[in-house]
Amino acid sequence: MSKFIGTLLMFAGIAFGLWAGLWWGFVGGIMATVDAIRAPELVSSHIAFGIARVCFANPIGLIAGAAVALPGYVLANK
Repeated sequence: MSKFIGTLLMFAGIAFGLWAGLWWGFVGGIMATVDAIRAPELVSSHIAFGIARVCFANPIGLIAGAAVALPGYVLANK
């Protein structure tokens, strides 16, 4: 049973890492930056936060995915 749960956790970690890195970080960062630029008044911190999300999308995805997938790996190989 622990191998099954560990495998599920590994797949969940991969899915969560892809969601956090690709959708929240990369795509969400681009959308936030474009929204900040198109706003009636420019707020530089909103633009900077959107650009930072795009720049750090890969580490965000790796850390988020590893936080879920590594315990699953340990549980599956127990």
